[in-house]
Amino acid sequence: GGSSLEDWAVGGELYNEAIRLGKIAQESSEICALLWHQGEANQNDTNYAAKLKVILDHMIIDLRLDPSKIVIVTGELFGTRSDAVHHAQLEKLGESYANYGIAESDGLTVHDVTTHFDAPSLRVFGYRYFDIFYNCITGKHYSFNNDPNSYAIPIPERAEIDFEDQEIGTAYSGAFGTGRL
Repeated sequence: GGSSLEDWAVGGELYNEAIRLGKIAQESSEICALLWHQGEANQNDTNYAAKLKVILDHMIIDLRLDPSKIVIVTGELFGTRSDAVHHAQLEKLGESYANYGIAESDGLTVHDVTTHFDAPSLRVFGYRYFDIFYNCITGKHYSFNNDPNSYAIPIPERAEIDFEDQEIGTAYSGAFGTGRL
């Protein structure tokens, strides 16, 4: 945890490992989204969007993804709404991608003083990431219980997702894990 964009530099250890794992995933799956949740180390960086765009653009190239179809979802840090610099950078990044959204952190709670979301909030955050993804490919929002204090958030057993009349995958989810998209 606590890595910076500089730690994720193209050609660096973290970047190379992400690409290696992505290529392994592509042997049996299709990557249809890139999720990014990082920023504490770069929270006040007014060039955050430009730096992250370089990393994401190279990931798209190195994984041979279709830039017109790939969905990119970034997540707010705890308290991002009160941090005008970081939130503005996330919004600016969205200007570069056709299918982009920000998973909001409003109403979520942390288990420590200021940084790390607690388990119920992480569950809700996961649904918020999925909702942004779902909205990017269908134009609709996915309905779920958005109560960050509930441990009984309903999980759909199966959701068919179509993109321009071509099925790109099926999301499976259950008590012991999730399948692929």
